[in-house]
Amino acid sequence: MKKLWLCLFLPLLATPAVAKKRTPQATCETQFTIVREDALKNLTQGLSRKQAEWYEKKIQKKYPDVCYVDPAPDVPLVFFISETIAVYHGTQIMKTRSRSETTFNADTDVTGDVNADADTTGTATTTTTHSTPVRYSFDYRLFILTAETKEAPVAGKGVTASREGASTR
Repeated sequence: MKKLWLCLFLPLLATPAVAKKRTPQATCETQFTIVREDALKNLTQGLSRKQAEWYEKKIQKKYPDVCYVDPAPDVPLVFFISETIAVYHGTQIMKTRSRSETTFNADTDVTGDVNADADTTGTATTTTTHSTPVRYSFDYRLFILTAETKEAPVAGKGVTASREGASTR
């Protein structure tokens, strides 16, 4: 799961609007950091050592102009990942089958008269299927990714833009 969120947002950084054309000696042009809020509202800033090593090994080579930096007030791009617990409620159709067998003596003829000399027996099998809706629910984790960018200061104030809109700090 840790690798999944990195794979989701890094291709966005490589778009022409964000990343400039790479040269063989590309330098870090876009810096980002990560803040994560778990389901209990605990905040974790930055990557763990293991996550940072994975990022440097797998992602940094592909996108050398995009760099992870430790959280600081001047980082221009912050990925905020929030986790909540959601509950799925659904219905499942349960099918049950019942089977019954009946043994009988066929001692009547075609006209319905009893034939005392007949010694024929048989078995009739009946299968019945019932469909019953059964309610069920389960918990799952829902991750929401918000990208927040810091734009150029306007009249001495820092402006922060996010997916919800712009707000002045």
